[in-house]
Amino acid sequence: LADLAGRSRVVSFFVCGSLYVLALITGVCQPSFASFGLGVPAVAVGLLVRSWGIAALGNGTFLVVRGPYSIMRHPRYVGTALELLGFSIMVRPIWLTLFAALVPLFMLMLVAAREEMDLQARFGKRYEKYRRRVPALPTIASVMRAAKFDLLESKTPALARHSRRVV
Repeated sequence: LADLAGRSRVVSFFVCGSLYVLALITGVCQPSFASFGLGVPAVAVGLLVRSWGIAALGNGTFLVVRGPYSIMRHPRYVGTALELLGFSIMVRPIWLTLFAALVPLFMLMLVAAREEMDLQARFGKRYEKYRRRVPALPTIASVMRAAKFDLLESKTPALARHSRRVV
């Protein structure tokens, strides 16, 4: 199921995006300035988080533990979820929100679970240690830990070199 979700997520996002456009054209959606005022920031933050995750990955041959991956294990998926939430807030009908946000989110959860299994098989104990230390989704504690680590990194050159290392 996870393999199918991984292959079909682009199609599902295209279908859900098309539903948004169709709902806007047909008048099913009732967007307002307030819904855009709440939805646009969520989309913007989601785009930034997802882009940061993609940029931090590099070529994908190493286990990346820096940048957003020091805060959460799935920044690309968290960013995508925020984007979907923002679009759902903007268009407002609850049935469209439920369908167009929850279906792709379910697919992302399946893909993330499969990705975790692949990383565990590929990196073994290193990934297990990383997985115990960093939550799948951001928490206040993980953000504070990453911020504290960044402060230490800027004050200690030897630590700075070590912390940028990719396992």
